[in-house]
Amino acid sequence: MRIGTLGRNCGTLDRALRLLAGVGLLGLFGAIESPARYITLLGFPLIATGLTGFCPLYAALGIATTGRKDGTS
Repeated sequence: MRIGTLGRNCGTLDRALRLLAGVGLLGLFGAIESPARYITLLGFPLIATGLTGFCPLYAALGIATTGRKDGTS
């Protein structure tokens, strides 16, 4: 990863699953009547990481699902 840039650390399958899970969670927001429905708002960061290919938690833990050791694709 170059200094000043955020490299991708999420692979293609990981990104697709994040997008699907994020959209699914957001879709449940109106269907749940209890205060627990706000948990479904966790779909926003899932969608964001799916679109960008960068997960801050993965970066902090040194994880990359891109298939390359340096986290770039």
